[in-house]
Amino acid sequence: IMQKALIPILVSFGFLGLYAADYVYSWVQPGGMIAVDPFQKGVILGIPSLALPLVSYRMHKRYPSSTVSRLLQINGGLVIVGGLVMVSITMGPSYDAIRAKLAAEWVLVLGLGVLQLILGLKSNKISSVQSMR
Repeated sequence: IMQKALIPILVSFGFLGLYAADYVYSWVQPGGMIAVDPFQKGVILGIPSLALPLVSYRMHKRYPSSTVSRLLQINGGLVIVGGLVMVSITMGPSYDAIRAKLAAEWVLVLGLGVLQLILGLKSNKISSVQSMR
């Protein structure tokens, strides 16, 4: 069952990678690789990359594995870094209501990244206790 718990988190890494690649490509080509507005990109690529690790954690909770724990930590860290970058870009030099709303959305993403990191650390402790038995 541990291999099954790896699938959602690995798919999540794929979504994160695609999201990052699209963002970097948008520096060269306005609009990026995926021809939809930024909100739709967030829904299509962002929500699965936040939700799938939670599915992995739930599956992993029953059959602990240090691999899944470490991947949860890495995924949470990547989400935190991406969220911090987006908050800093969104806030920029000017501040208005639209930017404040966008920053608030990215703060939520940061919170979910922290949650993933904590779950990874927590499940790592569970895995190490289980392996001692």
